[in-house]
Amino acid sequence: MEVNHCFNKFQAGFWKQRSTTDHIVRLADDAHKAINNKHYTLAVMLDLQKAFDLVWHRGLLYKMEQLGLRGNILQFTTDFLANRSIQVRIGTALSNSYQLQNGTPQGSVISPFLFIIMINDDNATNGVQLSNCTTSCTTSLPA
Repeated sequence: MEVNHCFNKFQAGFWKQRSTTDHIVRLADDAHKAINNKHYTLAVMLDLQKAFDLVWHRGLLYKMEQLGLRGNILQFTTDFLANRSIQVRIGTALSNSYQLQNGTPQGSVISPFLFIIMINDDNATNGVQLSNCTTSCTTSLPA
């Protein structure tokens, strides 16, 4: 993804020599500059609720193909997401099992990366590009 310039330019996580701390340092620097120039700094932070739970499997695999991710990585991801089900137990009662069409496993090392692919849309043709929702603002995608 990095070598082929597939990451959004505002993305910090998963790049060499970048981290989510970069955005915090940049925000602090912007705030200090604003204070010194008697201006204001406003930060708006979005928490995408249930972000990993809502990753659409087929859409993710399509995006991976569009990014040129094929072969073993695409097959691994297909297998990783396939045949996942959920079932709830309360005491001795067990619900029916339901096949999941969305979501990546919580706690998995690859889940944040798959989520980044899903929202990493520098060249979106449909819908809103997350990185271009504002004008005259600094945008960050930390993880």
